[in-house]
Amino acid sequence: MYEASGLTGRRLKQFSVHERVYRLAELINDFSPLRALPAFQILEAEIAQVIQEQGW
Repeated sequence: MYEASGLTGRRLKQFSVHERVYRLAELINDFSPLRALPAFQILEAEIAQVIQEQGW
């Protein structure tokens, strides 16, 4: 993610991956392209399992 930011030097050192991950999730309106990725399918399955186990 640091490389994808395009930042260098001081601005790169100040770059917060944690903040950008949340921002990215806010900006995505359509997750359907991600559903083609095996890693995303696993993530969704794990989230569904946690939701079920916790009774949410």
